[in-house]
Amino acid sequence: MATTGATPGAPRGVLRKAVDSAAYHGMECISGVEFEYFNFKETPESAAQKCFTQLQSLTPGMHGYSLLRTQLNQDYFHALFDESLKFGIDIEGHHTETGPGVLETALAFTSAMRIADNAILYKFLAKSVGLKHGVLPSFMAKPWGNLPGCSGFAYIF
Repeated sequence: MATTGATPGAPRGVLRKAVDSAAYHGMECISGVEFEYFNFKETPESAAQKCFTQLQSLTPGMHGYSLLRTQLNQDYFHALFDESLKFGIDIEGHHTETGPGVLETALAFTSAMRIADNAILYKFLAKSVGLKHGVLPSFMAKPWGNLPGCSGFAYIF
């Protein structure tokens, strides 16, 4: 459908309309979300003092899918998983990704409306859990020009 003017709408309302339309046609929208994000051994204050440059990565090196790297900060790593469950967010995968301090967290497939909520809640809880552990997670796509960027994926069925 093409329009010539702007159409106001809240993202949640747009999603609800799409989900309702699919249901009307006998379909159910199932989705999953995957985040890749940098984690720094910083606080908001220390990052600001450094003008958000030269931040210390949670782990060194380019070690994707490393079982050992998660053990270096296992309290934080496990807290992300445990707190997610308290929010009713099931995690399908949670591991290191290639890049210093990078984690990847895949939220389990569920209804499209619920995964939209879970995605926002997970980012909130990751930042909240990080504060308790002296970790500053960043969901920016590419905070450093000399390193690979991070991404997020939405899987829709």
